[in-house]
Amino acid sequence: MDLRKLPVLFVFVPWLTFWSQHGSLMTSRGLSKARIGLAQNCAKVNSKSPYLFDVNVAASEETRSKGLGGRTAILESGEGMLFAFSAARPVSFWMKDTLIPMQIAYFDAKGRLFETHEMRVERDPSNPLKTFPSSKPTAAALEAAPSRIASRDIGKLVLCVEQTGKTAK
Repeated sequence: MDLRKLPVLFVFVPWLTFWSQHGSLMTSRGLSKARIGLAQNCAKVNSKSPYLFDVNVAASEETRSKGLGGRTAILESGEGMLFAFSAARPVSFWMKDTLIPMQIAYFDAKGRLFETHEMRVERDPSNPLKTFPSSKPTAAALEAAPSRIASRDIGKLVLCVEQTGKTAK
C-alpha cells in the first residue's frame, strides 16, 4: 500500500492523550515537526482550510525556553512553533531575544483555543519587560504570524493533528 496515496486526515486528539502517546518519541527521537490545523471540527480540516500550519514542536524544556528567539525572518501565514506541555498548567511567554512580532494562542487540555495575545518586539529583546500569561491551564501554545488567528474564533476552534497513516517506530 502506498501511503502517499492515502487521503490526509486531521483528527481531534485530546492534546494530553497525544502527548502521552507521542511526547516521549518527540523528545527522544527528534520528531520535532508536525502539521496542525485549527477548526470547529477536525473532520473539516483539509488543504483549503484557513488555519493550517507546518510547525516545529517545542516539546523539551530547552526548545520551549528558546522558542523562536533569534529568528529574523517574519513568520509566513502557515508557519509556527507549537509548544507542547506534558500536563495542562498555567504558562507565561515573553519575547526574550525574539526579533519578530508574533501571536501566541493558548489551548486547554481538550485542545480548545481559549486565548490569544499579540506579542510585539521589545525595545531591548535581551531584557524583555512584558509577559503574556495564560488565563487558565494550558496544554499547548502556538506561536504564529501576527493577527493570524481571528479573535472571533476564540472558543470555537480545536487543535487538530494530521494523521497520515504512518506510525513512528
